[in-house]
Amino acid sequence: MSAQPGAGRASYSAQNLPQRDYHNIGNSLANGPSDPGTVSFNVDWGGVTGRGHFSDAVHKFQLDFVDTDAAVTWRGRNDLTGATFTSGKNDSPAAFARLAHERNGSFFNSGE
Repeated sequence: MSAQPGAGRASYSAQNLPQRDYHNIGNSLANGPSDPGTVSFNVDWGGVTGRGHFSDAVHKFQLDFVDTDAAVTWRGRNDLTGATFTSGKNDSPAAFARLAHERNGSFFNSGE
C-alpha cells in the first residue's frame, strides 16, 4: 500500500486471500455449498478531479479530501476446480473515488 492523498495518488493490493466460491448469488445468500478459493486485487487512484475540506469542532472531526479516478483489477480462483476469472483493467470504472486525511478525537487539534 502506498498513499499520497494530497497529490491524489494511492495504490492498494492484496494477493491470494482465502475466499469461498459459492458459484452464484442465490447459493451465497442461502449459505449453500461452496468451494475453497482465492482472490487478488489491485486498486490505483490517480488524477485529481476536485478537492474539499470539512471540519466539525463540536464532534472533533476534520477531513481533507481529494476526488480522483480509480482503476481496479481483480482475479478469483476456485481452488477445487481450477476455474479462474480475471477482470480487464477498469472493466467497471469507479463512479466515485476519494482519498482523504482525517483527524478526530484527541488528534483533532494536533495538526499531525
